[in-house]
Amino acid sequence: MNDLVKRVEQRIASWSQIPVSHGEPMQVLRYEIGQEYQPHFDYFFHKGGSANNRIATVLMYLSDVEVGPLCTNAPPR
Repeated sequence: MNDLVKRVEQRIASWSQIPVSHGEPMQVLRYEIGQEYQPHFDYFFHKGGSANNRIATVLMYLSDVEVGPLCTNAPPR
């Protein structure tokens, strides 16, 4: 595994208090202009899948922005 990915996963684990071993592999998406992340369900409704339901999802936006921050509790730039 890439050292940078390991470091990012460790920081997420520290922040979320969920061990890296309990997480899924990192996914990187690149959206084109006009595309967006659509709300959806990340859990199973059937009894057999309930043990594998996600308890948390972390989203990171890796892009330059003209204005920000979008998060109300983030420090100003």
